[in-house]
Amino acid sequence: IQDLISYKNNKIHFFHQSFYDYVLARYYTENSISITKYIISMHQGLFLRSTTKIMVDYLRGHDIRAYKTEVSSLLTSTNIRLHLKLLVLDVIASQEKVIPWEKKAIGELINNQKELFFYFISRIHSVQWFENVKYIINDYIHSFYISNKFYSYIMSFLINCVKHNTETAFSIIDNI
Repeated sequence: IQDLISYKNNKIHFFHQSFYDYVLARYYTENSISITKYIISMHQGLFLRSTTKIMVDYLRGHDIRAYKTEVSSLLTSTNIRLHLKLLVLDVIASQEKVIPWEKKAIGELINNQKELFFYFISRIHSVQWFENVKYIINDYIHSFYISNKFYSYIMSFLINCVKHNTETAFSIIDNI
């Protein structure tokens, strides 16, 4: 422990930011403290990104009920800055094993927060996510033009996922 933390001038110092983030995530989870409230109380600059990411990841692995609550709050709160919402979506998009609640939450974005949904699909790299959102994309793709503001997100989605299912990716492209 001596090399992990130090105590100087009545302050605890961690050897690395990621260790601090982990300890904070674990503390907040074990004590049922809202991550959303913590983030809202802070200046939401770039320094908060690593903390937010590890807290969301930690919750997903240790308290799925709290994970659902916090992710919903983070994505819908008007007091959370956009770059942190996008980071939360990056965490979800990076999951290889998608849980049913995540599918539902992302599916609801298409109706409530379209821009967040299309950002999300541009970040997908997993086969499971591709399979889950391709039907939603198929419903919207026929009305898209290059000038559509979401067009680049769909193209990123297709480029990222073409290696998983080339035939499906090209069938979606044919519907444009």
